[in-house]
Amino acid sequence: MVPPDIGPYILNSGLDVTAITGQLFFSSLVVGVDSIKLSFPAPARLNVTSWQTRSFSRGAVTVCRQVVRAGVRGGGGGIVHLTYVRSPHLNDVFVSFNPAGVRGQNSGRLMAVRDCLQLLEHTVRPAVQNMARTTAVTTWNLYRLDLAVDAETGPWTQQLLRDAAEVVYRPRHHTFTYMNGQHTLGTVGRRSVTRPRINIYDKARESGDPPNRVRFEVQSRRPALRAVGIRTVADLTPRSARDHFQNELRELAALGATSSGQLRHLVLSSADQKTALEMIGVLTSRRAGVHVEVPNSMERRHREFLQRHNLSSPAQLL
Repeated sequence: MVPPDIGPYILNSGLDVTAITGQLFFSSLVVGVDSIKLSFPAPARLNVTSWQTRSFSRGAVTVCRQVVRAGVRGGGGGIVHLTYVRSPHLNDVFVSFNPAGVRGQNSGRLMAVRDCLQLLEHTVRPAVQNMARTTAVTTWNLYRLDLAVDAETGPWTQQLLRDAAEVVYRPRHHTFTYMNGQHTLGTVGRRSVTRPRINIYDKARESGDPPNRVRFEVQSRRPALRAVGIRTVADLTPRSARDHFQNELRELAALGATSSGQLRHLVLSSADQKTALEMIGVLTSRRAGVHVEVPNSMERRHREFLQRHNLSSPAQLL
């Protein structure tokens, strides 16, 4: 029996943190597109007289911008941004838009990858074609792709964000948190120069609309997309998007897979005992809703402890 699709909006039927994050790794997960930016070679004769134009580097680089409205059946429609860049090394037109906004829906909603591809072919390309003659959509290069899934969290929003803050770390990445008030987490994230940026945040607080929900977002630029074989629109499929999304968030699987009570099985030096108690204190305080600032030296010591004892999260110590 084929499991039913789930996402990009996941309803909460009394699920806890473990069940909510576990759904992100279902093979039937449908990933949504929050924003997308593409490019194609500029035509030989591109009339930019009505575009907003700026020149840089003594005229060697020209950037022209234009906004077009992409209509949809039944009225409505949204804005598509065009940017033409001409330089000694580049002569491309860039296209960026919010899929839900183009369809005339709430721009905070997500559109499934499959629907976004249809929108690109049947709505966005005709609108762009009026301004600049284009190649086939399947040949357009992907320059940036923001994939996301929204999950209703009920009373578990803060618990989920606190737990996520403990597991999203990766070596050579910067992990960060933003607060909504003194004791309320708003965003947990991870960023790197070359790898995708991860944002896990309280979407209900950001939008001001119920119900309680958390958005899991993976923002990827061209180098990161090319590293996983997503170079053009032809490479973007519901499966390739899901695989990329799940791989970048794979540390969250530890929230449902950690084995508890590992502390009793570890052989610790006196220094490691102090570090373990320190980590448990920080984790317990955060789970209680107390914001704890951890200095860089302490954070580094905690990471080294986890690596030394083959642990993926401080939660495994409890």
